[in-house]
This record gives sequence, structure tokens and C-alpha cells, in this order.
Amino acid sequence: MQTKEASSSSEADIKLRFESSKQKLQAYITDVLALLSRNTSEEREAKHEETLTRSETNILEEFLEASEQMKQITPSNQQQEVEK
Repeated sequence: MQTKEASSSSEADIKLRFESSKQKLQAYITDVLALLSRNTSEEREAKHEETLTRSETNILEEFLEASEQMKQITPSNQQQEVEK
């Protein structure tokens, strides 16, 4: 049986992981948008390919996993509000 302190620590870790993954995803999206807005079509194509293969799947997977963990520790009434 987990103690309340251990449970809180776990929730804190989950929240930190979620925030970290959200920031990484936001930074990635910002980088892609900036890249697309400032380069010529040839430069854009080369940089686009490089940027998109950089690790977007890892960033997205990390965010989705963290989101699922957040869902598990969020009370059901709050989950319903978020899902609307």
C-alpha cells in the first residue's frame, strides 16, 4: 500500500513529466512554423525534411504518454471537462 507522500510524489513526477513534454512539443511546433515562414521553397524543403525527421515521433509519443498518465491521476469530473 502506498503512503500519501509516495502517492503525491508520484503525482508530482507525472505533472512534471507532462509539463516537460508539453514544452518540448510546443518548442518543436514553434521551430517548424518559424522554419516554414522564413525560407525559400528549396531551403524550406531541405530544412523541413531535416526538422521533421529530427524526432517528432519521440516528442509526440512522450507527450501522449504523459497525457495518459495525467488522465489517470485527474479526478473523473475534471477529465470530463477537459474532454469537452
